[in-house]
Amino acid sequence: MKKIIMIGLFTISSTAMVSATNSGGHSHEQAMKEEHGNSHSSDGHHGGGHAQSTVGMPVMAGRATKTINVDLLDSMRLDFAEHPGVKNGDIVKFVVTNKGQLPHEFSIGDKKEQAAHREMMRSMPNMKHTDGNTVSLKSGETKELTWMFMGNKEVIFACNVAGHYDAGMHSKAMIR
Repeated sequence: MKKIIMIGLFTISSTAMVSATNSGGHSHEQAMKEEHGNSHSSDGHHGGGHAQSTVGMPVMAGRATKTINVDLLDSMRLDFAEHPGVKNGDIVKFVVTNKGQLPHEFSIGDKKEQAAHREMMRSMPNMKHTDGNTVSLKSGETKELTWMFMGNKEVIFACNVAGHYDAGMHSKAMIR
């Protein structure tokens, strides 16, 4: 009997914790992603399929067919080792390093998605990303983001930390 009561209390406590997370500005979907390991981890790996964009989706790093190094600079530039000329279906592992002193992020999306992300970053500057298309980096950090490109449209790579995109910290490529 005591075990049943303890299990019941644990279930109530877990539910209360998820509700508390949701009341802190996270959506139910974000709480579920965090619970199931689909949020950004400290090593930059992501779960698959939950953050599909009009330009692709995150995938497991082992599926990458190409690796591109990207440095994030305090001069408000994304410095690609090679410009990402991508084709529909390409799976690219981006190895992203913050070479500056300021915090930066590396985000993949279309024009509309990046604009929405920038607006969110302005209203919640300490936001923790759980969407799979963005990694946030402190000075000196390196993280990976592996992405499968889909569609035949323009993709935008950006840092959406407040003011950084507007200062020129973005790049575009066409998915062929």
